[in-house]
Amino acid sequence: MHAEIYIRAASADQPLEEFSRRLFSRLGVAHFEERESSNYVEGHYFRAIALGIEVMIAHSDTRGLADYQFCVTLTAEQSAGFDTGYLQEHAHTLARLLSQHGWRCFVPDDVLTVAGETEGRVYEA
Repeated sequence: MHAEIYIRAASADQPLEEFSRRLFSRLGVAHFEERESSNYVEGHYFRAIALGIEVMIAHSDTRGLADYQFCVTLTAEQSAGFDTGYLQEHAHTLARLLSQHGWRCFVPDDVLTVAGETEGRVYEA
């Protein structure tokens, strides 16, 4: 199980690296890395681990959420056999915090079936 936060940046053409640096800085995460994968838009994403939670930031291409340029995925670092339902609550807390810094955020109720803003909660300043 994982949780996702979709984020609308102030600029539609903000580079992923710039956005990732700003977001990780807001979270107090100093060490993160860029990774390559054909599973992600533009073939790369940024990753860090904080307090046992893997945080990945990538471009978003989710149908129904075209206004959101970025997706932040939260996954428990060691989740095998453990309840990870708390990640959804962390996503809401983080979205609330990020919205106070000017980012519009959307947390879907179910990451597997999301198709638009009506299926979750929007946070904005």
